[in-house]
Amino acid sequence: KLVELQVEYNGKIIDPKGQEKISFEVTGKVSRWEFDMKYNSVLEANSLLIDEDIDISIQLLLNKEQ
Repeated sequence: KLVELQVEYNGKIIDPKGQEKISFEVTGKVSRWEFDMKYNSVLEANSLLIDEDIDISIQLLLNKEQ
């Protein structure tokens, strides 16, 4: 299944060794039910242990190939 994620370019830096690096942040949300992940358990307060939605957050710091 395809999942649409949002990508934000955070800029580029030169590290102390002179290597160029670029930074991205990737975020999104998927429903467990869409991927047939239906396991759950009810807690004492009558709420569910695992939420239906899963938040995705990825921080990338990439080196420019020399």
